[in-house]
Amino acid sequence: MQFPNISPVAISFFGLEIRWYALAYIFGFILAFYYIKHLLRSSTNNQLSYIELDDLFTNAIFGVIIGGRLGYTLFYNFNYYISNPINILKIWEGGMSFHGGLIGCIASIFLWCKYHKKSFLQISDIIAMSAPIGLFLGRIANFINGELYGRITTSKIGIIFPASDGLPRHPSQLYEATGEGLILFIILFFIHKIKAIRNRYGITAFSFIGLYGITRIIVENFREPDAQIGFLKFGITMGQLLTIPMILISISAIYYLLRKKEVVEEYISSPLLENSSVKTRFFTRQNGVSKGVFASANCKNYGTSDKKENIKTNRARLLKTLGLNANNSLITLIQKHTNKVIIINKPVKNIKKYLEIEADGTITNQKNLAIGILTADCVPLLLSDEKTGFIGAIHCGWKGIYKNIIHEAISKMISLGSNINDIKVALRPSLKQKSYQVDKNFMENIIAQDGKFKSLFTPYQNKKFLFNCTKYCELKLKLEGIKNIEILPFDTYENEDLFFSYRRSIIRKEYANNDPMDEGRQLSIIVKKSI
Repeated sequence: MQFPNISPVAISFFGLEIRWYALAYIFGFILAFYYIKHLLRSSTNNQLSYIELDDLFTNAIFGVIIGGRLGYTLFYNFNYYISNPINILKIWEGGMSFHGGLIGCIASIFLWCKYHKKSFLQISDIIAMSAPIGLFLGRIANFINGELYGRITTSKIGIIFPASDGLPRHPSQLYEATGEGLILFIILFFIHKIKAIRNRYGITAFSFIGLYGITRIIVENFREPDAQIGFLKFGITMGQLLTIPMILISISAIYYLLRKKEVVEEYISSPLLENSSVKTRFFTRQNGVSKGVFASANCKNYGTSDKKENIKTNRARLLKTLGLNANNSLITLIQKHTNKVIIINKPVKNIKKYLEIEADGTITNQKNLAIGILTADCVPLLLSDEKTGFIGAIHCGWKGIYKNIIHEAISKMISLGSNINDIKVALRPSLKQKSYQVDKNFMENIIAQDGKFKSLFTPYQNKKFLFNCTKYCELKLKLEGIKNIEILPFDTYENEDLFFSYRRSIIRKEYANNDPMDEGRQLSIIVKKSI
């Protein structure tokens, strides 16, 4: 089979050439970046904001490029580059080493995490899941360039590459794109879904390193060794030699990490809202001391038979993750599904006074004052305006949304000086549509508000409908002109280990004292900390 007539130059204008190899790196980084953003939205105990991700990713890119080029120079063509050192800078001519790029990337991430006091292993897991994207595109670019081709073959899939000796050869670049890219991406995706792996930081990252190593060793049996090196002792290649330690280290690391306890999935944060001062926590039901139907981090401080000391301990534990004292820095309201939103724009001297207020939303600009809401299926809505410094926490059950609590909250933000384009909103764990059954009368009342809301319902069995309350909240926000909206995919009903669910407790009758309202609530907070 003759090599397809594909030019290595993708775009050429006014004498400037942009090669497929360069585009592979550019699009590889871009796609990986957006995939990581997607992962952050659905990660528990997430430590990265989008602002921090920008900084981290820039460091990682430099690590990959510098490490990849130096790795190729040292491992594959040392004598040439020692004689022609200026050519080390000519990256566009090709010549990058995966092993060098890996070392450079690891070093850059490690130094960044150490400086910013982040978990190196946790962040490495997320970065590793995106790596196959770049590997896939890189190998496709190798094929287009007609480089790093395979060994001679009599197979029908053999290709005669322009730079080869005219004999059919394995398209090993495509083998690598499939193994190191597509297959590895799918495996890592499913591996990370396993709770016992996801909550032991580092296993996903070392799985990537080990599985890449195995794939590379297999594919190297079809790939022609670099001409300047050839085969090493025992017929192995330089790629295989460099890969063996990766597999051994990965096996040892995974064995060690599997023996460690799982990390508690304590909270979810908002990468969109977070910055150097604003911090968010959508806490789960884990890491508390409450028992029975309140197990374990119940934070509902009114209308409950849970022990007061347990609730106090739960709140203290959760606020401690932000270095705050729950006794003097946390305000939650007595929520009644109203449209009432209060404003706190002066220093708070008496926290207890606010704990007795009946309302469903709080807006403040006070530093180190955590404002929170309690939910078990309703949508917890957090909002922030970096320019004015105001933040908000709104309880959005369907009744509150119907009564226009979102309009009330946004109107108050505007009255405090916010521009609608500067307000960012995060919607977090709630009852999703597939778990939210309603009757026809309910649907008709919602649609009567606005015909657009018909899209919130899908027919279900027994003349019932499935209602999308999160989308209801989102559409209301858009009607107010809000554009920066972040939505988390968790379903409180299905994720029993992570969240309390009012609907689940009703169906199973899992509540105390024969009172359907006497069950647990998780806490969501936003705080503007002193820098």
